[in-house]
Amino acid sequence: MGIHIQHNQLGDLREKIISRKKQIERLSDTTGQAKKMFEDYIQPIMNVYQPIISPLASHNTNLFYRARKCLNNEPFYHIKHLYNPPNPSGRAFSSLSKPTLYGSSSIQTSLAEIEVKIGDLVNIAIFDYTEIMKDDFWFVGQLGTFYKSQEETRYLENLNVLHKPFHTDEEVLISLVFKDLLINEIFSTLSSDEDRYELNQFLIENVEKSISKDRRFNGVVFISTKDAPGVNFAIYGEAIKDLKLSIVNLIEITSIDDYGCIGYKHLQSLSSQDGNLHWSKDI
Repeated sequence: MGIHIQHNQLGDLREKIISRKKQIERLSDTTGQAKKMFEDYIQPIMNVYQPIISPLASHNTNLFYRARKCLNNEPFYHIKHLYNPPNPSGRAFSSLSKPTLYGSSSIQTSLAEIEVKIGDLVNIAIFDYTEIMKDDFWFVGQLGTFYKSQEETRYLENLNVLHKPFHTDEEVLISLVFKDLLINEIFSTLSSDEDRYELNQFLIENVEKSISKDRRFNGVVFISTKDAPGVNFAIYGEAIKDLKLSIVNLIEITSIDDYGCIGYKHLQSLSSQDGNLHWSKDI
């Protein structure tokens, strides 16, 4: 396929990925299915893909947010459940070869990601990522905006890695953007509980191989498809241990307007020294 895949070929691959994903969702035994889908339809894309790698830029308070729906309207009483909550609380902390912890750039985006409803009680864990900023992250889903308006992501530290190629061939540019958007779509929506987030894991492991051995790969920064232009984070491996959990909020969802803007009432906030969360009973 040369140095790039034509956008119509990428469109065909996308349709095959979506079709295979739907087939997997109907299977009672999905063992090995995500790996086969990756090898058949995603690996060819990664073979000609050049990832954007950079440290994280400092941004406001260097925080990200991880929302978990409370089960049976009961808040979680230990922080371990905010890392790896019981189903169907929300997006998981994967437990494959290396764990991946998902979070968002704002409370609003974190709530959109777990598809809250009015009346839900939600715990929101707030993490400080300062200690992991200077290692490498993979930035996904932002080439289209950059090529159109030269707008860089607010989290990208090394702006030199996000540049318009010297060539101006329109087909190549379209292919680059389509690949970037397709990989972002896999991260945002196509990889899920049904495949235990294995597609994301395969993507991450594929990119990790391209990182210099003297650099630590800390995860992925990608665009939310549920609350654009919100940003999501997939913190990877040992970097999870270096996150600082600053506070846990308990909120109640009070409104969701026609534009998806989510209103909520703050109920309580806690910090924890021993992992336990001692919520007041007067909620």
